Amino acid sequence: MPKCHFVIPAGGVGLRFGGPLPKQFVEVEGLPILMHTLRAIAPYAESITLVLPQDYQKYWQQLCRDRSFDLEHKVVEGGATRFLSVRNAIESLAVDPDALVGVHDAVRPLISGETIEALLTAAAASGAAIPYLPLTDSIRHLEPLVGSKSVDRTQFVAVQTPQVFHLERLRAAYRQADGGANFTDDASVYEALFDAPIELVESNPENKKITHPHDLLYLRQALNSPSNH
Repeated sequence: MPKCHFVIPAGGVGLRFGGPLPKQFVEVEGLPILMHTLRAIAPYAESITLVLPQDYQKYWQQLCRDRSFDLEHKVVEGGATRFLSVRNAIESLAVDPDALVGVHDAVRPLISGETIEALLTAAAASGAAIPYLPLTDSIRHLEPLVGSKSVDRTQFVAVQTPQVFHLERLRAAYRQADGGANFTDDASVYEALFDAPIELVESNPENKKITHPHDLLYLRQALNSPSNH
């Protein structure tokens, strides 16, 4: 099983979450969410690069001391946007350009080992792989001046992280991209340069992004389930 150099952008302020702290630092079951995320990916990581704003780096260091959190990782400074933060991180990787790099949301702590293994295998073979879940709700397309129109949900999937690529390809894509708002994830940056299919790997349903305060209840229940012990 190939291992991967993981990049974790953790500069979000969590406007939808609210509260005095960015959501990645909110404590659940004795640890900040970010620490749960790092623990989940660590068994599959050749290295972990955490991207933090300068203002939160000392705070993170203190959290690590207070929680005796000694999982090996390096911290690099983030940019004004997620795009710039990820670009900073992948430029800092002094590793084999043919290695795999995975970019994972700081607040997806329930990614499963099975999903990560499937992504690494697929990316090693194809150059790029991203996790998805089928849509279960009906969806509609919003049309200006008209309203909305029902569309076939089987034509769409919900995309998650970690998104895994050959490092040299993702680095080239970020260097060529202009950093505009059209890039919603790393796959969209990649597709702007490479006319090549991205392998889709079905994710585990628990791999939710912690976005709203009520998501914490789900996270607590999941962390306390027998499968996590």
